[in-house]
Amino acid sequence: MSTAVSDTASVGDVLRNFNFSVYITTAFVSNAGTFMQGVGVPFVMYELTKSNTWVGASVFAVMIPSLLMGPIVGPLADRRDRKVILLWSSVVQLIAATALWVLAINDALTPWRIISCLVVAGFGAGFQNATAHALVPLLVPQNQLMAAIRLNSVNFNVARVIGPVAGSLVLSHWGYRSTFALNALSFVVVIGGLLVTRPRQIVYAGAHEAWLRAFKTSIDYVRSRQSMRQLMLFSFMLSVFGASVWQLTAGLVAEDYHASESGIGYLIASFGVGASLCGFLLLARGHRFRRSRMTLTGVSCYALGALIAVATSHIEVGLIGFAVMGAAHSLGGVASTSTLQTQVSEEFRGRVLALFIMSSFAGIPLGSIAGGRLGDLFGLRPTLASYAVALTLYAVYGIVRLDRLRLFDKS
Repeated sequence: MSTAVSDTASVGDVLRNFNFSVYITTAFVSNAGTFMQGVGVPFVMYELTKSNTWVGASVFAVMIPSLLMGPIVGPLADRRDRKVILLWSSVVQLIAATALWVLAINDALTPWRIISCLVVAGFGAGFQNATAHALVPLLVPQNQLMAAIRLNSVNFNVARVIGPVAGSLVLSHWGYRSTFALNALSFVVVIGGLLVTRPRQIVYAGAHEAWLRAFKTSIDYVRSRQSMRQLMLFSFMLSVFGASVWQLTAGLVAEDYHASESGIGYLIASFGVGASLCGFLLLARGHRFRRSRMTLTGVSCYALGALIAVATSHIEVGLIGFAVMGAAHSLGGVASTSTLQTQVSEEFRGRVLALFIMSSFAGIPLGSIAGGRLGDLFGLRPTLASYAVALTLYAVYGIVRLDRLRLFDKS
């Protein structure tokens, strides 16, 4: 059974926890490094291929391994030390990032070599994502969990601002190779932080149940709870038709906005600015908002932002659209993560979080590669407009058929 979680702790209360402060600081460095590389990879992939499909495939290469690891990672996070899992996943991602940098400085990059490095990084990230979310409740007292979830979301979104802006500056002044090098260094920082972090000890479940059987048990757990089913659907829809959009910025900047490569970083940074401003609002006032309303508002604003972004060929308008999408992403992300963390039982936390992230990681590469292919055939502007229509229809479905997602408001 899940227990009710109070929402009275302040940001200061949470940051006074040494373990959480170290964790969130090093996570910021790592996320910023990843977003820096996220500027470099689409740029060099587009330069090598002149194809939006290849850019979408680079996203596919990172996300799909993470998706495939879900049936293993979920049970693992419920059975083994989550800190140790994160350490090894960071080592794997460090190796992949270093390999990408070595290939780059030797002018040996090809589309398939980039894809190969990203696949390795994706396997490492697959062990990280659900485990990192499952670790947060072990770093703070129960009464600080909601504040910690919101702060963790804001931390990620601020990194989404800093990373692309820094990445675009690095790309303009020192080239894409430096974005790869700085990403590799960021994992060194994460490894150091994890080594000094001391999470609360819990008794992990025994390994008497087979891995796939344990994962199937979590699927049954989700299927038996209507709010969990709705969460998985929300995560998938927002990933396919929302989060995948900013993965296609390289083509949008080159083909529709006719801007320089620095425009990639500015669009992603604008997304992060919107997400951060909304996140800071949620830090201060989040406890006053119903999660159901936050979720539906997030979906609607994602659709609105996408329509604004493709309304004209002026990148200045695109920046506004991406900022709106960023705010929408923050609303939906905080609402859905808070709902899951407060409603799931500790016994199933790792496995259900893995399922939740799998629903997202299935959606983003599908949306990216489909959007890239449709963009090559019909243009990115009509493609992204159709994505906005799909999100609008889902919002209507949530209001009419899912009772305005009111199950999200329960603890």
